[in-house]
Amino acid sequence: MQRRKFLKDSLLFGGLPIFLNSIPIKTMGMFDSPLTNANCTEINNRALVLIQMEGGNDGLNTIIPIEQYNIYKNNRPSIFIPDTGINKYITLDNSLPDAKKAGLHPAMTSFKDLYDAGKLNIINGVGYAHNNRSHFKASDIFLSAGDSTPALTDIGSGFMGRYLDFCYPGNINNPTVSMPDPLGLEMGSSSASLGFKTAAGQYPNILLTVDAGSFSTYVSGLGGAPSPVLPTSQMGQRLAYIRDVEESINAYSNRITSVHNAGTNLTTYPANSYLSYQLKTVARLIKGGSKTKIFLVNVSGYDTHSNQVISGNTVAGAHANLLKDLGDSIKAFQTDLQLLGIEDKVVTATFTEFGRTLPENASFGTDHGGVNNMFIIGKSVQPGVTGNMPDLTNIVDRAVMNMRYDYRSVYASLLQEFLGAGPFALAAAKLDSFENSKAPVFKEAAIAAPSCYFSVVLPIMLHDLKATLKNNGTVDINWQTKNESNTTEFEVQKSDGVNNYSLIGVVKAAGNSSLPKNYLFNDTSPFIGINQYRLKLINSDAKASIFGPVSIRTSVQSNTVFSITPNPAVSFFNIKITTTKNCGINIVLHDIQGHLLYNTKNHIKKGDNNFRIDITPFPPGLITVMIQLEDGTRHSQQILCS
Repeated sequence: MQRRKFLKDSLLFGGLPIFLNSIPIKTMGMFDSPLTNANCTEINNRALVLIQMEGGNDGLNTIIPIEQYNIYKNNRPSIFIPDTGINKYITLDNSLPDAKKAGLHPAMTSFKDLYDAGKLNIINGVGYAHNNRSHFKASDIFLSAGDSTPALTDIGSGFMGRYLDFCYPGNINNPTVSMPDPLGLEMGSSSASLGFKTAAGQYPNILLTVDAGSFSTYVSGLGGAPSPVLPTSQMGQRLAYIRDVEESINAYSNRITSVHNAGTNLTTYPANSYLSYQLKTVARLIKGGSKTKIFLVNVSGYDTHSNQVISGNTVAGAHANLLKDLGDSIKAFQTDLQLLGIEDKVVTATFTEFGRTLPENASFGTDHGGVNNMFIIGKSVQPGVTGNMPDLTNIVDRAVMNMRYDYRSVYASLLQEFLGAGPFALAAAKLDSFENSKAPVFKEAAIAAPSCYFSVVLPIMLHDLKATLKNNGTVDINWQTKNESNTTEFEVQKSDGVNNYSLIGVVKAAGNSSLPKNYLFNDTSPFIGINQYRLKLINSDAKASIFGPVSIRTSVQSNTVFSITPNPAVSFFNIKITTTKNCGINIVLHDIQGHLLYNTKNHIKKGDNNFRIDITPFPPGLITVMIQLEDGTRHSQQILCS
């Protein structure tokens, strides 16, 4: 495998091309751990493990509603779990009130053990209003913390990515002394999850597709790194970006292998189970000293439209096998954490994109439905059943729809009460609306105190950075701050998406404010084509923070006309520039590899201007001619030199 392909497809960026319009900024060592309270070490060392049950698990055959059993059975005559006999459901807890009484699928004896040990909370009726029943869209909604409203259907980023980006500014793809590990680690998938995508399009997670113990060897064997001596050109900038990414990947791969080899496992996991293999790796990494905050593991197969059960034996078949693997794997993981002495550090939560229909279909299966269950596992969890069993008389399009808990209220509890996310961190994750309605799933003693909330010291809370093209061809850059502390000024910077950013203006900041402040800068000379804008905030202690970028395309007709002839060229070509004003000009030539061939600065006057370029010193082939006027106008063209 080529190293570039590995970096692009298997590690960062979720399969996105690495040559995007913007080049991320490295801020090596700029930030330290966000938690400063010495009494919060326990909170700071915690990690969340999420298990995505891909396909939409049949919650009604997983957690059977005992008090509504007849309705359940009548709607599922060929696939129901029996309430009598040797294969009857497992009664979860006779002490529960009638509205919460539940039976476990008989394959889930391990979940019964976890429940009896006080380490399992079952949350009923989890979903969101008017849920989407498309696998792809519903998964995206769960991963982005969205819903079916137009504003939150296509957020385009993930709640985990936004949360990690806020709590660990400067640490994305940038290992530091205080955070040497990737902020997120994902297994069981071929591409990075939307859940880890930040608002700026970065991915703070590593996609681990090979054995962790040999990860560094695998990465180091993927070909050579680019030369440390790079051309001063567009191509050189791109190669520098790849080099920086590779440096981060090498550091992460060595770290992952190191902590894996330093860790161990002390229990036996189910054999031939991909889920168990993933969880076993997570336990070993955490024991070895990994500081990764969120682990995402994936298990597929839950889209049981057909052959969910074996005809004549409803407790056997594909779904039973999935549930047994889920329960046995999670129990082994929890046992391992206990034996390793790290049980306090970890909570595991499952989620799936939707439930299944109440009525069975004609293929011994079920179809895409409504609300479902979530399972929260760990020593810190308040054991029991949260929320009454779903009302099987409240059916919309064959599916149970009465929601007991918005899934985001569970996310809010996981992030705030277990990981210690403060109000601003929840807002970054787009979960602040659920701060006061969090699902009650943790023991009081385990809940992070407000004094231990992640207190990243940011000079501002910036909101709603945007660029707007005006009728006169200029661009307004608007932004708002919700609060400011010791801010000095905003530098407004611009790029054409290829070259580095340059300063185009300065806006004075408020200094200190607890009220919303609106800012505006007008770019009177946008590039024709892509314009990217970002803000560099300077505060009173001279520290800087970067926000953005945002992009906009302009198509305003230029007052300057360019022509380059002849093309192909033999010994020279002419550049003709007709303009309505006097200004400075820069002409730069590169070969196809990005090597600088020619660079000159000059002035042009109102009217026609001509430049003759001798190409006899240049090797034959394509040459890129870049012309930039001091007002920001650009022209780029390729010339074939023969």
